[in-house]
Amino acid sequence: MREPSCSVKQMPDKPADPSDKTNLRRQPSQERSRRRFAAIVDGAAHVFAEVGFEAATTEAIAAQAQTSIGSVYQFFPSKLAIFEAVAAHCLSRSRLLVTDLFSTWNAERSWVELVDAAIDGMWAYHRSDPAVRAILRNLHLYGTFAKADQALMQEFIDHTRDILLSKSRGLSRARAKLLATMVVNVISALLLVCEREDEKQARKMIAETKVLLRRYLEAERVFIS
Repeated sequence: MREPSCSVKQMPDKPADPSDKTNLRRQPSQERSRRRFAAIVDGAAHVFAEVGFEAATTEAIAAQAQTSIGSVYQFFPSKLAIFEAVAAHCLSRSRLLVTDLFSTWNAERSWVELVDAAIDGMWAYHRSDPAVRAILRNLHLYGTFAKADQALMQEFIDHTRDILLSKSRGLSRARAKLLATMVVNVISALLLVCEREDEKQARKMIAETKVLLRRYLEAERVFIS
């Protein structure tokens, strides 16, 4: 899965949004059921991350969520439906991060700071949210949420393109789109590789990638700030 969301801010403590989920048996409508739904999704993320999709059981998910197996089946018809909810939760939080970054970014701050914020924020998110680890451990199930993930990647690319255009002189829209595509995909690939490394090595790779992207963008010779 490619996941290039970004922010240096604290991850918003937002429960899983049932409106994002597909293939649910029942939509939670009251606050109590919404909390239980969120607890199940969070519990499932921990279980899928720890043991993988095949070894995970609905009993283990219910235990992790501190609820009954009956409560799990009130919402989800299958284990795959639970995994899809975890993936949707992950994509939703990624969108929140990127929306937060681009909606509050000061136009007078440099594009270099923006790139650094993107990498640092998403790395912090990867380390803090078990839903990310659940997805990365079970990439063989990527097809179940590929369309949504690819659409989200395109949103990130479009946001980045607009920033590059606002920070440049003489850069065409087509060229900005290509640069944005490269930046977003480099960050995404970095995060995937860092998941396989220890923290010390991951931090070194993150620092080198920041240098790589700065030099790549500076080579365009179009940036004002």
